[in-house]
Amino acid sequence: MNRLRISLRIALIVFAAYAALNILMVATNEDGIDRSLAKGRGIHASFKNAARHIDEYLKSEGRLPTTQEMTKNAVGSQSGFDNPESLWITEAPFSSDIIEANGTPPPNGYVLGYWRGEWIEQYVSWTRKSSVALERSAYYLTGSQSLDLVLSSVALVVMSFFAFKLRRRKSVPNAA
Repeated sequence: MNRLRISLRIALIVFAAYAALNILMVATNEDGIDRSLAKGRGIHASFKNAARHIDEYLKSEGRLPTTQEMTKNAVGSQSGFDNPESLWITEAPFSSDIIEANGTPPPNGYVLGYWRGEWIEQYVSWTRKSSVALERSAYYLTGSQSLDLVLSSVALVVMSFFAFKLRRRKSVPNAA
C-alpha cells in the first residue's frame, strides 16, 4: 500500500507540475501565437495565390504542373513561403485521410503541401480550404485562453491538494 501511495503521489506531483507549466505557457505566449498567426495568414494567402496559378496552368496546358513548374511560376519572390523548396503539389491518388476529411476529389484535384518547420500545412483544391490555423482560438485546448487558465488552475489546486493528502505520515506510538 505504501508503494501505491508513493506512486500515486509522484503522479499527482507530475500532473500538478504540468498544470503549472501550462498556466505559464498560456499566460505568457501571446507574442508567439501572434507570430504564428501572422505566418499562417501569409502561408494561407500564398496557398491561394499558388492555387490560382495552378488553375491557370491547368487551363492553358491541360495538366497540373509538376512541383518544380509550380514553384518556379506560382511561388516567386512575393510568396509567404519562407522556404519555397518546402512546397509541393500532390495529385491523385490521395490518402484516405484527405478524402475522408474533404470528400471525393474531382479528376484534376490536387493538394498543396508545405513543411512549416514542425508540421505540414495543406491546401485542398476542391474545397479551397487549408489546414492553416487562422484564429487565435485554435491555439488553446478549449478554444479560449481564459478557460484554459481556469481549468489548468483548478487542475493544479486539485492535484496539489491530493498530493499533499497522500504525503507520508509519521506513525504515532499507541498510548497505553
